[in-house]
Amino acid sequence: MRAHRTRVSLGAVLLVYCLPAMLRADDVASYESIQRLLDEQAIAVARLDLKSASPLSILQVVEAQPDLAATVQDAEQAAKLAERIRDAAGPIAYLIYSVPLSTELSALWAVPLSDSTNPAAALKAFPANSRLTDKWDRKVVDGLLIAGPKRQVAAAAARLESETPAAELGRVSLEEAFAAVADAPSAFAIVPSADQRRVLREVTPDLPAPFGEAKLREFLQRVEWGAVGIDPEKSLHIVLQTASTEAAAETKRLAEDLQQSMANVDVASPEGLAGLLLPLAATLKPESRGDQVHFQVDGAQLASALAPAVKSVATKADRAAAMNQFKQVAIAMHNYHSAVKDANGKSRFPDVASTNTEGKPLLSWRVHLLPYLDQGQLYGEFHLDEPWDSEHNKKLLERMPDIFRLPGVQAGVGKTCMVLPVGKQTAFPDGKGLAIRDFTDGTSNTILSLEVDNEHAVPWTAPDDLKVDAADPTKGLGQHYGEGTLVMIADGSVRFLPQATTAEQWKALLSPAGGEVIERN
Repeated sequence: MRAHRTRVSLGAVLLVYCLPAMLRADDVASYESIQRLLDEQAIAVARLDLKSASPLSILQVVEAQPDLAATVQDAEQAAKLAERIRDAAGPIAYLIYSVPLSTELSALWAVPLSDSTNPAAALKAFPANSRLTDKWDRKVVDGLLIAGPKRQVAAAAARLESETPAAELGRVSLEEAFAAVADAPSAFAIVPSADQRRVLREVTPDLPAPFGEAKLREFLQRVEWGAVGIDPEKSLHIVLQTASTEAAAETKRLAEDLQQSMANVDVASPEGLAGLLLPLAATLKPESRGDQVHFQVDGAQLASALAPAVKSVATKADRAAAMNQFKQVAIAMHNYHSAVKDANGKSRFPDVASTNTEGKPLLSWRVHLLPYLDQGQLYGEFHLDEPWDSEHNKKLLERMPDIFRLPGVQAGVGKTCMVLPVGKQTAFPDGKGLAIRDFTDGTSNTILSLEVDNEHAVPWTAPDDLKVDAADPTKGLGQHYGEGTLVMIADGSVRFLPQATTAEQWKALLSPAGGEVIERN
């Protein structure tokens, strides 16, 4: 378990230094207060400039805090969080990262307040949410808004109220660490305590052998602290502080040996920590300068090395946003089921399309779901007795609601990749929506909607969806967010089915009453 916790911490360190807007060493006055927040568990400090940090950067930070992440699930919500904190508290937000007491990374927010800031308003910077109310706390102490898990906030407040000078806390000086990369517009400081350094060294043998267990242990023995400076368009600058000139020279040699070890690791598609270490290993060139070791790489090399990791993070963020959209549509589907009854007084999920008196399809289920998606005004503009491509209705095609526009997907104007599976062995046999009681396999075992590829995208108003091929039920499935497909389950949940899901498993999940035994990967 200790080895796992350490990997989480190191991974977080490498993740956060990839953010485009972080701590700059130009606010020395803030270091004293922030330094006093570094307790026995604190290992690193980051700083976000909320005016220039990208939504993806904020989302990455939030993902390290599960309670807050429950309220911020996509880049748009992350941007709103940054704006709310900036307007209510201040433009700069520090994050103090701590060694986790569980498998989840722990972080504390600290936002310096200006003299004109209203403390009461600042306390409302973070979203009101029952989960945050139960587990989080917010306080204004010594000109700082501190927010995070209740235990951490209480401890941080006590440290600030004690007025103990930062110099007496026995920690590495933040000012010294950031001065090492003072020319960089963004920076991150890794400042482990002596005990943390000892623990990191002790657990090093549990790290992956291909990265050089013994060499990494020796490397950690010599490094006292690290700082990372980032100028996204120009360079990445890493500084490691050692105890002496001799230690720096030896650290440089060990770094070169580690680079060689990483270069020899054969990993087809590295993820997580390895996904960052391996591409960077070939580009960072160590140089000893006195008692420090410096690594520098220019912007073009950095962008190329980190491109796979950046793409992975962006894909993950888009997937989370898309899953949230599917979830909102699922809620609307269930609200429709509760509110609408057919001619026989039966509650059902919406039909694939409405029809005229002659049975000709007119408008998609997506149109008829609009009143349950807070789109009643748009719904009222449709001529419901005309087909989707009538002279009037066709003008509304380009006004597709964002809920049907999957993040990062370019399917064409007015086209969506969110469709229903249609066919005899689906939840929409003959294009008719079923009642919940008709799902004899269970609503938790039946797909209601899914993601298709761009080729099978359809005009959102058209009575057109995915006609399931019984011989090949995977035909047309989308994989916009990694090796898998997003599906909405009839119980309202949303899942990401891996590419390894077999055709037989797909058939079973598409069928509402097939009686199959579903074995998931």
